Amino acid sequence: MEIIKNKTNIDFIGKRKVALFFSTALNVAILVGIAVAGFNWGIDFVGGTVVELQFKPSATKVDAETVRRRAESSGLHDVSVQGIGSPDEQSFLVRLGGTTQLTKETAEAADAALKNLGSDVKVLSPDLDNGILNFRSPRKLELDAVKAAVGGTMGVKEVREVGEVAGQFEYQVVASGM
Repeated sequence: MEIIKNKTNIDFIGKRKVALFFSTALNVAILVGIAVAGFNWGIDFVGGTVVELQFKPSATKVDAETVRRRAESSGLHDVSVQGIGSPDEQSFLVRLGGTTQLTKETAEAADAALKNLGSDVKVLSPDLDNGILNFRSPRKLELDAVKAAVGGTMGVKEVREVGEVAGQFEYQVVASGM
């Protein structure tokens, strides 16, 4: 059984230059598009939390702007609120950026709070993505004192003593998650 009855002789090798030109042009167009418009990374790649909220029907209607303001006023950052369903359902999809409460602002506030433990405390660069703030002190510090000092600036999950490095004691403050 033959699918194509006639003799076919397609010169694929002879058309390779034309195919290569169109393939290259298409790839260049894609790269230019990415450079100009950028990526729209989903929550899978940037990290964070997605929460679906639905309010009970009441006399007071809740809108997306109210939900966003309330989330931001409670200390959450990079809040994006999208209404889903009909307006009568009062359902919202809330995207919260990041996975921890450690932001640039809270890291700076924690740095100032740690300096109150002693001017010789040196804060290393904070890891905002993972919510870890590393710092060193030439003297041993009480973990509870560190947690109390930093606790007013951000949610603290844990304070760890990493060990001794170059004659100084290194610690980690782990920020709370969402």
